[in-house]
Amino acid sequence: MQVLQLLEFRSVTLRPEIEKSNPRAVLDEYHGFLRQTFPEAPPYPLFGLTKRYGRESEFISLLKRLSEHIVRDMQPDNIFASHDLVLRLWLRESVSIPRASSLSSYYEELHRVLRAVSRPTGTRGRASHELEEAIDFAMPDVIVVPANGVPAHIVLPLDQVESSRSQEVQRGLAQLVAVNDWAATSNASIESLIDKLPEEEFPERVALLAMRLVPSQEESIRMVELGGRFIPGLQPVKIQPYYAERMFTVVKERRPPQEFDEVGIIRAVDIDQRSMRINVDKRSYKCFFKNTAVLKSALESLGQRRRVSGELYRTRGSSTVVEVTNLAD
Repeated sequence: MQVLQLLEFRSVTLRPEIEKSNPRAVLDEYHGFLRQTFPEAPPYPLFGLTKRYGRESEFISLLKRLSEHIVRDMQPDNIFASHDLVLRLWLRESVSIPRASSLSSYYEELHRVLRAVSRPTGTRGRASHELEEAIDFAMPDVIVVPANGVPAHIVLPLDQVESSRSQEVQRGLAQLVAVNDWAATSNASIESLIDKLPEEEFPERVALLAMRLVPSQEESIRMVELGGRFIPGLQPVKIQPYYAERMFTVVKERRPPQEFDEVGIIRAVDIDQRSMRINVDKRSYKCFFKNTAVLKSALESLGQRRRVSGELYRTRGSSTVVEVTNLAD
């Protein structure tokens, strides 16, 4: 009964119009679940039915299924139209049950990127109190869907607390969307991206920030959908791994190269992104590959110390990215 009471309270909060027209909505869904799980059984409560049919060991798992079923039905048909910002993380086929770490690490990165893209000056450290408040979204719910005919995914709806800096955050989000929309079109020119960004903005800076939100093999995320009332357009924008290499071309076109030659440990080789990281002392460099042969060499060198040669590109705020031309022992 306590579980039903909690679900009833949640239903009143999330869908008051349904509760007003049908106060028995949660109870009706509970009875429907029992009829589906125990066909032709008498109208006993769940615990009584599991005892009657010798299924006591299943009580907790059935209670969890009931809760997940009712919570899913509480969500609006178009969740992207019901919240300021919504993240939907689609996980790789090898993942059957989503892990909390997939969501927490991606949300933390989104928070840092929003801070950087929304502030008028500087890219590092905490921003003003007002801007920090504007990017500190309320989290009304987290929807976790295990693999079941469709890949496992996590849906995170977010709502902004009233803030005087809301417009700056929305402008920053619009720039991230513009970069991802551009990266999705392989033949779009860099000039067409520049036309979509504010005149005072540095396209390479926004591209590098957007690159940080591209899903990686490390996170077990294969695609991200970013939508909500703050996102321009009717449909959520997709963020896919292969966008990263396209975003890197913006940096290459807009910044002069510097020679790069360092010895470090090869980490996080990502075939989909065609990228890796090299850890040099206390610093980590995001790297892309000049050609497929270097990518194959990096895969064979994962976790090992190698001399990495190539060209380094530095953007506003001292963010850097490297194009690797050679790996050597």
